Amino acid sequence: MKVLFTRAFRAIVPSTEIGSASRQKHRERDVWQRRFWERSLCDRDEVNHYLDYIHYNPVKHGLVACPHQWKYSSFWRYVEKGMYAENWGCCGDRQEPKPPDFRNIEHLTGE
Repeated sequence: MKVLFTRAFRAIVPSTEIGSASRQKHRERDVWQRRFWERSLCDRDEVNHYLDYIHYNPVKHGLVACPHQWKYSSFWRYVEKGMYAENWGCCGDRQEPKPPDFRNIEHLTGE
């Protein structure tokens, strides 16, 4: 996927438009960050764990109080599919939210 996207991007955006001083110094011209890498997810549990991470991230960074409040999220699509409850990751009745446990993937996500 990364290769296909990069080829399509190169066809659309001229190389002269890509180039901060840092990118020029390191002879980089593509869209990917240096620390970006692809990762294959092996099973459904791993996919679900990363989806939890993605959907809870705006809460973790204090942008919203509950995942459903982040308007850029795919969260509602997964609620419609029955994969999440509408109040998943929310704090109800003035309780503190209980974030999912991301300890086993934090070293992979950079946060």
